[in-house]
Amino acid sequence: MSTPQVARVAIVNNTGARMEQVVLTHRFGDSDAVDILMWDQLDPGVQSSTKNVRFATGFGDTTNYDWWLLTWKTHNAAHEVVEHASAPSVFNMVGDYVIMGGEDAISSLKGVPALISSADPVKSASEFGGALTKLLFGGIARKVSKKAFKEHMLTSADAYNSVAPGAGPEVKVTVGEGTMTITSPSGTSKADCTTLAIPAALPAVP
Repeated sequence: MSTPQVARVAIVNNTGARMEQVVLTHRFGDSDAVDILMWDQLDPGVQSSTKNVRFATGFGDTTNYDWWLLTWKTHNAAHEVVEHASAPSVFNMVGDYVIMGGEDAISSLKGVPALISSADPVKSASEFGGALTKLLFGGIARKVSKKAFKEHMLTSADAYNSVAPGAGPEVKVTVGEGTMTITSPSGTSKADCTTLAIPAALPAVP
């Protein structure tokens, strides 16, 4: 018999840059239900507020591992938006999402061919980036395959104890330069992060 559990999660920003539109997706086992935790922004060296994820322990849940995916964006010195993901490839995430039937995949990307112009490649890249950003933050993590997620299994040692609650959080996700480290009482897992720079749009020519 399984026991439902909850754990508190916080993000620690050790990237040296402000993280924006931070989204942590937690998926338990093969369930379609996911926890999507969002923070508007997180300054360098700061730990976020805590949010909750759900999981289960006990007989019947020994194969229901926990899977994690973190996405966020920053801005670089060239005023480009830089998309980040704790996945092998941002573009692989998009491909998986379309293949697995993401409902907004077509609507997000249907105008892309019209955006591509050899006469203005920088602006084209910017317009395509806007469509890609909409897709990335419009529910993509609900559909991508587990190969885009990092496995970090939660156990009863990681569960919130309502009788004797600690200071928390039970799960800490520390983001460094190109890395994500998940730490909880039961252990530590580490993943490499990938980036995609999107050029700023050029001003319209009168």
